Amino acid sequence: MRAPILLLATCLLFSHSATAAFAEEAAPANPPAGAGPAADPHAGHDHSGGDHGHGGGAHQDPAAGPSHAPVKLTTAEQPLYDELEKLRSSQPKDAKQQEELMQSAEKLLTRLSKEFPASPYREAYHLQLVNLMLSGQRFDEALALWRGYVQTLKEEAQLYQGTRFLADILEVSGKHDESAKVLSEFLAGHANSNYASAVRHALARIQGGSGDSAAAAATLADQVKLYPDAVATPQWRLERAKFLIEAGDSKTAISELSGLLAKPEMARFHANAVFLTAYAHEVASDMEAAQKEFAKLQGDPDPGVSAQGYLGECEAWQKRGNKEKALAAIDSCLKKITAPADVARLQAARRTIGFMGQPAPDFDLPGLDGKPLSLKASRGQVVLVDFFASWCRPCYGEIPGLRRLSERRKAEKFTMIGVSLDAPGSEKKLQKFMQDRGMTWRAALAAKGFESEVCQKYGVEGIPFMVVVDAEGKVFSAGLRGADLDASIGFALAKVK
Repeated sequence: MRAPILLLATCLLFSHSATAAFAEEAAPANPPAGAGPAADPHAGHDHSGGDHGHGGGAHQDPAAGPSHAPVKLTTAEQPLYDELEKLRSSQPKDAKQQEELMQSAEKLLTRLSKEFPASPYREAYHLQLVNLMLSGQRFDEALALWRGYVQTLKEEAQLYQGTRFLADILEVSGKHDESAKVLSEFLAGHANSNYASAVRHALARIQGGSGDSAAAAATLADQVKLYPDAVATPQWRLERAKFLIEAGDSKTAISELSGLLAKPEMARFHANAVFLTAYAHEVASDMEAAQKEFAKLQGDPDPGVSAQGYLGECEAWQKRGNKEKALAAIDSCLKKITAPADVARLQAARRTIGFMGQPAPDFDLPGLDGKPLSLKASRGQVVLVDFFASWCRPCYGEIPGLRRLSERRKAEKFTMIGVSLDAPGSEKKLQKFMQDRGMTWRAALAAKGFESEVCQKYGVEGIPFMVVVDAEGKVFSAGLRGADLDASIGFALAKVK
């Protein structure tokens, strides 16, 4: 239940992991030239600083430059600032000139951040400099610079913002445990802060996103206990239920959701609670009870809610490798949706499901270790084929879960293969990327990216994209992520003789 399927404004807050076409975080088939995984370190995060009405504000966009409000700079700083502004307004003619401009900007920002520690633009200089480093995947440099900056902060609001950004950098660097630690340390020292609620919520999101759903559920339990009457409390309760389900405690989740459904203040979240109840039953392998809950949504007059019920049922069958029932559910969903963009996404999801049960296309690629890598060599095992890239930020979020998956199932008839869509000639860079993040499984480079033969064969339209191949060499499921992916692998392994 990793990525929400937010098709319409009327749709639910939560869903299963979804097929790749519905993974709203999925990287597009045509990434921008020179795209880095952290072009926007705050993407997908709420940095309002007020989950229940507290203030705080968000960071200034590092790419936007310092505020243009009238500010008097020193005679030494002003010329450098003007030169920086001139660079920002320049229009590069090609990639080479763009790279030269970025290098010049980095030199200027380095001077400004070091020579003018009292500047009103001090934070903006550091943010822009860190962002340039992140865009070049220079994570260690970015972390060192920003850690040093945060250590100089005294005001609580600045420390909060600096800590949140540091946690973001760690997260996009694949260091989720360190990211959680940074937030936990802030909470330990600022338990009564106006920003504690926002930090605790961010901590739960990171814990859950990295696969530690039990810790995320516990963190949100503390949140609800501390702020029982907050505006956001109903959402926190629902998120806690989601994490409980993913942690394998469907019984507690169902009990808490039943209590929530009886509360008048939960009326506007009724459909969300019903969906999660269905999900809890499904994860507990009680499909009969799950279908009863999905049916409640499917019969709702709101087409968005009804569609979500069908999508939930579709994914439940998809993870079990039941192509016919998955297709029947998504076809019913297509009858409820009329918006062209949503229809296109559903049709893409249907194409993905259409691969199920078919022989998985074989491929022979040169492995990063210098040895041939093919799918047929793993016949007799359940294989997870992970299409990813080092420039794909959403792929970073999957790494902790994949790492845990690899470790937990290493004694079973299971193996993992990574297929990277990085640029030709980036083998050494990719090897370091995987090594730094504990990605111990074998991988190969599909040098032509989305146009490569292997991507064309598997219909890869966005990444991350996961395909589970059963022991007989057939596609068992495709497009699942997170807890649903893990469950689908379990179902495929259960059929291995």
